[in-house]
Order: sequence, then structure tokens, then C-alpha cells
Amino acid sequence: MRKPPSDPRAIIDELRDELSRQSFENEADVQRFLDARMQSYNTRPQPELGGLSPMQMSELLAGDWHTIGPLRVNETLSPDDVGDPDLLHNAVAFLTTLRDEGPAKATAGANLSREFVGRMLPRMRFRPGYLEDVRRMNKVIDEADVWPLGILRHLLELARLVNRRKGFFHLSVTNRAFVQEERRGALLALLFRTFFQQMDLRFVEGWAGDEGLQQTIAFTFWKLRTEADTWTLPTYLAEVAWLDSTKDPVTVSYTTEADFRASRFRRRLLDPLVSFGLLESRDLPAANRWEHPIEVRKTPLYDRLLQFTFDRG
Repeated sequence: MRKPPSDPRAIIDELRDELSRQSFENEADVQRFLDARMQSYNTRPQPELGGLSPMQMSELLAGDWHTIGPLRVNETLSPDDVGDPDLLHNAVAFLTTLRDEGPAKATAGANLSREFVGRMLPRMRFRPGYLEDVRRMNKVIDEADVWPLGILRHLLELARLVNRRKGFFHLSVTNRAFVQEERRGALLALLFRTFFQQMDLRFVEGWAGDEGLQQTIAFTFWKLRTEADTWTLPTYLAEVAWLDSTKDPVTVSYTTEADFRASRFRRRLLDPLVSFGLLESRDLPAANRWEHPIEVRKTPLYDRLLQFTFDRG
């Protein structure tokens, strides 16, 4: 089968063919020829890379989203620009509770105490029906029973907004200014970078495998800016915004490969982006109450927060 023109193996075959038809006076001429061809390949837009060149892709994946690379997470948004997305709302609720009511007791297992969990539940936002299900299935509610709260606590610790010492969770002294309303944009940017760069997304979803998705997630953000511009199914987005080369083989037999990919893509990426306010979702008809099929589309906050600037060429 003929290789696509952007396949590196096709480039090698093409170079070999050209070399066999060329005559060079010395090795320096050969090297100049090879250098020119590789420069052409590395700066040529590739369909498999979302229209980026290999050089642009390399720069995108090597960036820190802060000072290096074409992707920057905007820290200067105003409270009006940011709005009140669910994850930001929950983070502010958690931090202001520590500020106004004092440190939260930690359990022997380094989790939030049952008493603090009880205080937080009515102050947080959850997807419709989630909290009712938790209360119906648990006589007493611990942090482990409320997965979004556990993830939030872990996120705030990773972002160094909360620290644990002497058996209590404390609001960070050095970072407590992030709680102020005028710092909402900076807080959102910090939480976003921490969530997708430092927190292991396999922990968020609860399943191992496909760590390549997080390693190339900047490319996924690049693709979503156009592919999620209108209402779109997770199945399609998992196909076009997840690099094929980073997908582990699917070994399960209880569902189709496309549905398995879409479920993993949704749990690790789309649902968190909805909670950050960068995507919005709407429910689709479900076969039973345990299914929650959705479609998503980009919100104006997406392009405000995530800014891409590639060098010319």
C-alpha cells in the first residue's frame, strides 16, 4: 500500500529515490541536499498533524503554556471574561471556606474529614442528580464517596493553594491572594495548567492506559478550537483530536473501539473542559438512566483562555 506523502517512511523512500538519480561531487553536496530536503519536510503542513508542520508540532508539544511554545494560557482575563464555571466556583468555595472558617481537619489517610465534606456539599456544584445518588447510596459520606471533591482537593494541593501540615488542610499563605475576586482569571489559568499538566488524567478517569493522550494534549486543544466549533459528538472528537500514534490498543470486548475511545476521551478531557467552562454540553436521548450521552461545543472562553501563536514558517 502506498504511504501517505507526510509519512516519514515515505520521505525516506523519496530521498533514496532522489539520491539514486543525482550525482554529487563530494559528501558536502550530499549533506546540503539532505539538509534542504529535511528542512522542506519539517516546515511542510501535514494533514495528520492537524495542518501543522512537524516543526510546529514539536514546538507545541515542548511548550510550557506559560513562557515557552505557541500555546499560552491567558492569565489576564477579567472576572467578567471568566464568568463562573463550575470548577472555578467549587475551587473558590473550598478556598474561601478555609479562609473564613479556618483549616480543615485531615483524616489518618490524608483525606478531608467527614465533617468538612458535609460542609462543602451544599456549597459545590455537581451535575444534575449526582449528589442525590451519593446520598441515596451512602449512609455517611466521606471524601472517597464524592469523587469531584476528592479531585478538587488534590488539584488545589498540586497548585499549592492548599497545603497539609500537622493534621490539617490550610489555605496557602503565599498564594491566598488567588481567592480575591479580581484574581479570578489568574486562578482559572493556574488551575487549568495544573489540571492538564501536573495531575495525571488517568487518576481523573480511574483507568490506566493511553497516557499518550495527556502527553500530546496541547495538540488536542489545537484541534478542538475548530472541530468543536459547533455541536459535536465525543466519538468524532476522539477520532480527529487524539493523535492515532498515542492510542493504546483496545483490548476490551464489551464495547466497540470507537465507543471505548469516546468514553475515555470524554472522561479525561471533555468533561473536565465542560467544568472549566471551555466547552458546553447538552444531553442526548438515553437508552437507560445510567447512560449520559452528550454532544459538546466550544464556548467563547475557550479562545479567550487558550491562545495559539506559531512562528511564521
